[in-house]
Amino acid sequence: MCTINAAKLALKEDQMGSIEKGKYADLVVLKEDPFCVSHDRIKDIEVMMTLVDGIVRYDKGGILSKPARS
Repeated sequence: MCTINAAKLALKEDQMGSIEKGKYADLVVLKEDPFCVSHDRIKDIEVMMTLVDGIVRYDKGGILSKPARS
């Protein structure tokens, strides 16, 4: 996992460094925004989904199978 600038330095910006179709992606989807909770609650924020190399590795409660909000 790296930022776009680190990917450019490694000459891998075509593979990683930003969220785009065809690139590797490591992401975590949280139930709450860590910037909107008190510091002592950050460790308690529930993880809803993780993606490693663009593949869903964990999906709590079937997020992907739920219909999008309109």
